[in-house]
Amino acid sequence: TYGSVEVYFQYMKKKPPFNSEEKRLILLQKLNKAPNISFSIDSIERRPRFTLKELTNENTLRVLLESYDWVLTELKESYRIEK
Repeated sequence: TYGSVEVYFQYMKKKPPFNSEEKRLILLQKLNKAPNISFSIDSIERRPRFTLKELTNENTLRVLLESYDWVLTELKESYRIEK
């Protein structure tokens, strides 16, 4: 391991609902609310990373968990619509 967490925007853009640039930008904005995380706009085309050490900050962990809770909600909603 590299001691870091990667956000797989690069792969997310290939499948709904995150093939929408708007959805990836929303996720980017959510993640950037975390202390010590600051991804640039062009990160939605790549695999930006942050160190595992950042997760020791309670606020960073909270923001990350809330962000991925939103991702799961979006995925579930997309799957429900597709059926």
